Amino acid sequence: METPEGLREKYTFSGSCLFRRMKDLGLYSIDTESIHKKVEDLGLAGIFHSVVSRLWRIVRPAAKKRSLFPILIVSLVITGIGVP
Repeated sequence: METPEGLREKYTFSGSCLFRRMKDLGLYSIDTESIHKKVEDLGLAGIFHSVVSRLWRIVRPAAKKRSLFPILIVSLVITGIGVP
């Protein structure tokens, strides 16, 4: 990004240098079985369910008072903001 050549690259996922690099490293796949296996091997199966469940236990009391608060929390989880 600091060179003229780097400024010409797109730094997004779709059709960019990141996508090419993922393919070169074997990190991109459309094979759902292999993706499920990788997720399970990493011990991350059900991670989103776990995070949402924990957040819901925290948010649920406030949800009765602020109906939009859970929607905000879920949107943060879906986008990955604040999730380690």
